[in-house]
Amino acid sequence: MKNLGCSPLVFRDAISGHIQLLIPEGTVCFTCAPPLVVTSGVDERTLKREGVCAASLPTTMRVVAGLLVPNTLKVLLKFGYVSPYLVKSFINSPCMLPSLD
Repeated sequence: MKNLGCSPLVFRDAISGHIQLLIPEGTVCFTCAPPLVVTSGVDERTLKREGVCAASLPTTMRVVAGLLVPNTLKVLLKFGYVSPYLVKSFINSPCMLPSLD
């Protein structure tokens, strides 16, 4: 269940994004595969909203770092499958609710 009262106030890119593996001379870089916000043609200066606080930025950075660490370890240790491109959209993700029992 999503909080529909807050949904119109939340910018979609604030709760979704992607992580792209960049290995020099091994994978594509931002020139060939730019970030989604750049390819959408939206002026990045318009992303800042009046009256919106960026206080959650440190929390967002921790979440992104948590998603990056497994890929980084796999590359450095040559272990397992490395995801070259990981996309996450929290809008479309199912929400787990506590049991009523």
